[in-house]
Amino acid sequence: MEELTDTLKKNPFGTILSKQARIANEGLSKYNFAVRFQLYVDLTLALTNSFAKKFASAWKRAWSH
Repeated sequence: MEELTDTLKKNPFGTILSKQARIANEGLSKYNFAVRFQLYVDLTLALTNSFAKKFASAWKRAWSH
């Protein structure tokens, strides 16, 4: 826990993330950054869920034979 606290003090992740979001927002000024970001988050979650279901099914089939 102490290492995590020290790391967070040395690397202000919130500030870094905020700067990166601002840069991305400026780069996508023609687009609505929040909408695009949410689209990619949703797509990533859908792909992750799909993979998890397919993996679980394949794993079950592999061990049932």
